[in-house]
Amino acid sequence: MRAYRESYADENGRVGLSQEGLLRRMASVDGGYGERFSHATVSRWEAGTVRPSVDRIKTFGAALNLSDTETAGLILLAGLAPDMASASSEVGMVVKGAVTDNGPADAGSRLDASEVSPDPGTDDERSILGSLGRLMLLRILPLAVFIVGAGHGLGALGWNANWMPIAYVCVTTALVLAQGLLGPDRTAGLRDFFWVSLFFALAVPTLQFAPLDMDHFGFYAMRDFYGTHMPYMLTLLVCLATAGLGGVMFHLLGRWTNQGNRGRDGVVGRTVWAVLPPILVSYVVVMVLSNISVWIQSAVVFAVLGGIMGAVMVLQDPSVNPTPGQRRFLLPATFASALVLSIAGMLTIFIMYVSPDVPRILPDHNLLGSWEIDFEALGYTREEVMARLDSGYVWHAMFLFVYMVFCVGGKLLKVVYVLADDDSAGPDAVLSDASNPATTGSSPQSHRLGFTFP
Repeated sequence: MRAYRESYADENGRVGLSQEGLLRRMASVDGGYGERFSHATVSRWEAGTVRPSVDRIKTFGAALNLSDTETAGLILLAGLAPDMASASSEVGMVVKGAVTDNGPADAGSRLDASEVSPDPGTDDERSILGSLGRLMLLRILPLAVFIVGAGHGLGALGWNANWMPIAYVCVTTALVLAQGLLGPDRTAGLRDFFWVSLFFALAVPTLQFAPLDMDHFGFYAMRDFYGTHMPYMLTLLVCLATAGLGGVMFHLLGRWTNQGNRGRDGVVGRTVWAVLPPILVSYVVVMVLSNISVWIQSAVVFAVLGGIMGAVMVLQDPSVNPTPGQRRFLLPATFASALVLSIAGMLTIFIMYVSPDVPRILPDHNLLGSWEIDFEALGYTREEVMARLDSGYVWHAMFLFVYMVFCVGGKLLKVVYVLADDDSAGPDAVLSDASNPATTGSSPQSHRLGFTFP
C-alpha cells in the first residue's frame, strides 16, 4: 500500500501522496474516511500491524485508480482470500467463461482459467477438512500417544512416589498449552486457544485429588486401578478427547454461523452459537463423571471462559465499530474489572482454604454411581485425608487462577489494548494478535468473529 501511495501520479504529473492526501482521496470515494480516520491508521496499514478489511482495500484501489487485478492482488497479499480467484471475486472479476447474472462475463475482466480453482466450494470444504485433519493428526494424536506412553513409563517405575501424579498431569498440561499458546495453527483463528483452554479447565481439577492418589472422574474406583497410573491416564485421555471435540465444534459452528442468513443474526448471536455448544458439551462430561464440588467449580470456570472468549470474538468482529470515546474508555474499564475480579478470586481461594466450615467433598460419587472410600486401605485417617484434600485444593485453585488471569484474561486485555490503540473508527482486523492471522477464508463473512478458515 505504501508503494502504491508513494508512486501515485496525479493529473498534474506530481508523484507521491502523503498519508493525509491518501485519506482525502479515499474520502472522495467514501466520505467517512475524511472524518473517522487519521494518518496513524494509514501507518498501521502500511506497517502491517493492522490489516485493512476488503472494503478498505477496495476503497484504496478506487482512490488511486488501481486496476481490478491490482486491487485483487492487494486483497490476496493481505491474506483476505485464499487464492487469486477468490480475491478477484471480491472486486467483481470473474473466471474465464463464467456467466454472471447479466450474461457472459466481459472479456476484459476475465482471468485465465488455469489461475483459479474450478470449484471454490469444494476447495473450501477440503481446506476445512485439512485444518481439522491437522488438528487431529498433528496435535491430538501425538498428545494421546504421549499420555499413554508417559503413563505406562511411570507405571513401569512403580508409580510409588507422591510427585508422579502431579508431574504427569502438569507435564501433559504444559504440552497441551504449548499447542495453543506457543505454536497455534495460524489459519484456525481462536480455535487452538479455545480447545487448550477447555483442556486446562477439564484436567487441572485432577490436582485437587492427586495427594490422595485419586482422580476427579472416579476412575481410581474401577477394578484394581487405585495406586496405579491408569486413573490419571484415562482422565487425561477423556479431557483431551472432550477438549478436541470442543475445538472441532467451535471451528465448524463458527463457519456455519457466518454462512447464509445465519451471518445476519448479529455478532452476539453468532458468538453465542459458536461458543456455547462446546462449553455445554464439556460441562456435561464433568457433570456425568465428577462430583458436586467439581460441578460447582467448573460451572464458574466455564462461565468465565465462555464469557471472555465471547468478548474477544465480539471485539474482533469487523462489524463492531466503537467510537473513539468508547475505545478510550474500554481499556481502563476492562483493566479495572479484571483487577477487581482477580482480587475477588484470590480472596475466595484463601477463604475456602482457611474456613473450617466449608465442607470438603471426597471423590466418592458421580452421576453413574457412588462408592465407599476405605480410609484404612489408604493408610490415612479421615482427618489426614481432609488435610491432603485441602493441600490439593490450593494447588488446583492456584494453577487455575493463574491461567484464567494471565492467559485468558490477558488475551482479552490484549485485544482491548489493540482496539483502544487504534484511533480509527473502522473495523480493521489486527494482524499482531495471534488469534487474527492472515486468513484464508473464501468469503467476506468467513472473517467475522475472528474465525479464519483455510
